[in-house]
Amino acid sequence: MDATTSAGLIVGIVLIALVRSKKNTDLLVWAGVIAMTIVPYQDSEGKIQTGILSIGEAFAALTNEGVIAIAALFIVAAGVKETGFLGALLEASFKRRRKMEVTERFKIFGTTSLVSAFFNNTPLMAILVPTISQSSKKHGLSPSHILMPLSFAAIFGGSCTLIGTNTNLMINAWLIDTVNHKGFGIFEITPIMLPSALLALIGLIYLSPKILPERLPVFRRLGDLSEHTIEMLVDEQSNMIGLTIEDAGLRGLDSLYLIEIIRRGQALAAVSANIVIEKNDVLCFVGAVSSAAELKNFDGLKAPDKRLFDFSEKANRRFLEVVISTSSSLVGKSVKDSRFRTTFSAAILAVARNGEHLKGKIGNIVLQEGDILLLEARRNLPREISGGKDFFIVSESKTKTPKFCASSFLSLGIVLGMIIIVTLEFATLVTAAVVSSAAMLFFKCCSLENARKAIDWQVILTIGGTLALAKAMAASGLAELISESFLIFVPREDIYHLIAFFLLSSVASNIISSKAGALFVLPIAASTAELLGVSLLPFVFSIMLGSSMAVSSPLTYPSNLMVYGPGGYVFQDYLRLGLPITIITGTVGIVMINILIPF
Repeated sequence: MDATTSAGLIVGIVLIALVRSKKNTDLLVWAGVIAMTIVPYQDSEGKIQTGILSIGEAFAALTNEGVIAIAALFIVAAGVKETGFLGALLEASFKRRRKMEVTERFKIFGTTSLVSAFFNNTPLMAILVPTISQSSKKHGLSPSHILMPLSFAAIFGGSCTLIGTNTNLMINAWLIDTVNHKGFGIFEITPIMLPSALLALIGLIYLSPKILPERLPVFRRLGDLSEHTIEMLVDEQSNMIGLTIEDAGLRGLDSLYLIEIIRRGQALAAVSANIVIEKNDVLCFVGAVSSAAELKNFDGLKAPDKRLFDFSEKANRRFLEVVISTSSSLVGKSVKDSRFRTTFSAAILAVARNGEHLKGKIGNIVLQEGDILLLEARRNLPREISGGKDFFIVSESKTKTPKFCASSFLSLGIVLGMIIIVTLEFATLVTAAVVSSAAMLFFKCCSLENARKAIDWQVILTIGGTLALAKAMAASGLAELISESFLIFVPREDIYHLIAFFLLSSVASNIISSKAGALFVLPIAASTAELLGVSLLPFVFSIMLGSSMAVSSPLTYPSNLMVYGPGGYVFQDYLRLGLPITIITGTVGIVMINILIPF
């Protein structure tokens, strides 16, 4: 096989793997990169060569200026979040909203879009989702009319600046690395993206109440959680006394789940299998109350004189909802096999998927990305939940309102300084981002531990690996081959090329992810521009538009996944609202590109 065929097979396998699984995208991409360094191929003289990329070329992508800038900006965002500035600002803006009329939606969506232009939308939505969820529950409102549009508003706002979204940053990184472009300024893309974002914002305000059905989150539909619990007292004569939970057979019940033991007035949460049963223990089960008869088969269990299980914050526990991320280690594992209680020091009370509460034995449920888990945990939330990459916390029984402080304004000053320095071209983005992240650490706006947690290494590795694959596509001639085929089916007029690349990047981003989709399309755009003898930049902006604003799936952006459960949505809801919004933004954006960016 020649280099083009070999590269095509590797890229094809990687794309299929990415479509089939959103888990371990970094490993899948880097498996493709490694394959590019060892694959044999036949050169033009008929000789067998090894490696379309050298090892140095493959790993050079990780030192790309854009990749380093993204890593540094993770720390900058963490500093702003840790000092409470974002939380205090957003709490002040949203907490007292009781109505969802046009004016209120405009304020909420507009503020979110503005803030997300300078901060990654993931930490932004991590603050907003619990706030909106609690407020809607308090005032008896359906969150379905606001949470998805809120996520879209954050995505569209982020697309308007270079630093607002990782998608724009990685496209900029590709330009610098591949075609020796100097890179965009922070606001250089704003004239192109802002009209689309503004029109999308108007569309969200007026269309979302009409398009999105009024739904309650799945766990709110369950009613009072206490109605789904059963308490059983261990009689003093019970044969179960002295046995472990597992030996007593209380771990394998069909529709009931032992979540707590009340012993001498103290609650033992997240019950492990090796806890020994004592007399007068009160065993607290959650699940199908209709299955209570199953407990009568156990010797010495009877109903207590009064209910003891306390669902209030007075007990040493907290209840929260989390969404399983696409990168979670839990994806594809059953609850039992994941050893959830041992690993996360929390108990799963219920699991929901695609808007429905999953029935049956919790331990047998195989977890998927986007699943919503109702958890019971200690008052001091385990680090594995609060600081890990497995979950997004989307709702808590009680949250602490952040307050402005000196550190809040210091972190804001660092961010503003970074923006001014880059805008006035006193320094490059990567330099300003690295210095700003160092300032966050030096002035203790962000702890070293939180800085390490803040960097999403899967994103960094995925972007670096995809940059390497894009380089291999160009070096092997694969990008040129695809471009030649592309030109056969697309009319020669420039506007049709813009439309085609917008559609191609949008579809790729919705199917794969916004992080990887664009980088597979960019080499094709570069070869097409070269074949046509036109500027590459209009195609780049079209791809940036399509990938940054791909919102027709809950899996394209973490923020879309975060609102999936709390909004009570099903998968089709994203297509129902996302498709018309994509058409609106795409139409306006392509017109602006055609007017402002010469071919």
